[in-house]
Amino acid sequence: MKRVLGDAGWPVPWQHAGGLPPYLQERYEFALMDIAQVDCLLMLQRGDDMETPSVIRKHMEAVRRSESGPVVYVAAAVTSYERQRLIEQKVPFVVPGKQMYLPPLGIDLREQFAPTRSKARRLGAVAQILVLREILQPGFSAAPSGYLAEQLGYSAMTLVRATTELAESELAEVERVGREKHTAFIYEGRTLWEKARTMLSSPLRKRVWVNGTPSVLSAPAAGESALAHYTMMAEPRHPTVAVNSKDWPGQKALLQLDEVPERWEGSLCVELWRYSPRLVQDAPWVDRLSLWLSLQGNRDERIEMAMDDLLRGVEW
Repeated sequence: MKRVLGDAGWPVPWQHAGGLPPYLQERYEFALMDIAQVDCLLMLQRGDDMETPSVIRKHMEAVRRSESGPVVYVAAAVTSYERQRLIEQKVPFVVPGKQMYLPPLGIDLREQFAPTRSKARRLGAVAQILVLREILQPGFSAAPSGYLAEQLGYSAMTLVRATTELAESELAEVERVGREKHTAFIYEGRTLWEKARTMLSSPLRKRVWVNGTPSVLSAPAAGESALAHYTMMAEPRHPTVAVNSKDWPGQKALLQLDEVPERWEGSLCVELWRYSPRLVQDAPWVDRLSLWLSLQGNRDERIEMAMDDLLRGVEW
């Protein structure tokens, strides 16, 4: 306890903690501590898995049935969005060394916060997939994490890291419903796109060329080929498809494809992506948003104009 609270004082274990419901004992550690000459019951979060502020308020109300004095939530770190929500929910809380928000005691002390994350950070591939799918298929990410992991073909731990990224980037909240965790995006549609835009990266890692036609690979059209489908732009001379870069070595060996050093007549452009394009949209073409991201920075005026049309066609 002393390590968590720094030099604020010496808390002592609360003897009535054993009488609380198991779900509270599992999530929090409880101790009594004198703050500003008032005995307060500290509700210290166990681990880094923070509940949503509204759930914390409900937990605090349950604890108050067993303790008449002030109850204070304590966490080692919270995001600026979570701090604001805690204040909106009227939850007294302490972030050691950074902030004490204790309205019952008339205390609202704030120190300069060292940012726990940067809004300019780039989302990982799985977190980006969840953002794009939420925009194009609202509600998909609200499913239990276990179900999402199964549907996307990633491990449960990878999904946990992705949803943690979204929470730290203040794009979503992770809520617990029973034993399952669900991702609740704070924004939707065009607003989510604008908020996440600086954190999203081009899915394109590399372009390679092979002899053959799109039918050789069971892959969606990408690049200018997909742009020609979505807009009035003409079909390119060389067709383009997209595959997951991790799958490419196996596909190339299985289909006995040879990469060629340049655009030969009849060659096919294969874009190697950071994630499988079918995880965002299972269709003959890559989705509009991933396509836009893959084309950003292109200086071809024809493509720049078509990119504007590309976004206008999104059903926000």
